[in-house]
Amino acid sequence: MSIDKMDSSLLRKKISESVQLKNWIGKLDFITDLEVKEALEQRVQDKQNFLGEGGAGIVFRIDNKCIKLMRNRHNNQDAHLYNLGNHPKVEAEIQHKLKDFEVRSVSVPKIYNQYHDDYGAAIVMEELDAVNLQLVLNNQEQLPDNFDLKEAFDELDEFIYIMNTQEGVAHNDLAPRNLMIDKKTGKFKVIDFGRSIVKSDNNSKTFQKAIDDDAEKVEEAQSKLEAYLAKN
Repeated sequence: MSIDKMDSSLLRKKISESVQLKNWIGKLDFITDLEVKEALEQRVQDKQNFLGEGGAGIVFRIDNKCIKLMRNRHNNQDAHLYNLGNHPKVEAEIQHKLKDFEVRSVSVPKIYNQYHDDYGAAIVMEELDAVNLQLVLNNQEQLPDNFDLKEAFDELDEFIYIMNTQEGVAHNDLAPRNLMIDKKTGKFKVIDFGRSIVKSDNNSKTFQKAIDDDAEKVEEAQSKLEAYLAKN
């Protein structure tokens, strides 16, 4: 069900069940910017401010920015049993590293601030005026009129290659849900660096595997979109 078709009571129930938002009440002190903290507390119940959710967090609109609110699951006693990806602080640092990185208008959302403590974390970033590729494939959103499939994926491939080779970052989760398409430019925006890897002397095999996996996922995403457009 899309957010546009979800009434406010169902939205509140969905948020409560999916990330137990009520457990955050009184536990947002790690957000040291009081204006951000108060805005979040005031607006989370408005469905117009709900942008989406994933396995690790939920995203809300605050003015012209968005805030990704996450539980810090790395401190759980059973954390070692699961592949939790990056600590929220590391996710924010990787995204901040790429804040000025752009290849032919393909880029990542800019980070404004990040907050964290033992309980949770929040990343404040720019809000994108974009559609999500997975929702397009689900027939829940429409591609922008200026989207050119071949050109867009060629540019995305170039972006990924330079990100890997020059910036030393492998996204490691380039599924359609993490690919946005800017409504104004028709270009890709890459989101969610929760599983990304920064290259080092000790992780060359892991880094290369992430590159190979991403290439396979992007090729699969392109094939799925081509099939979708052929039917519609």
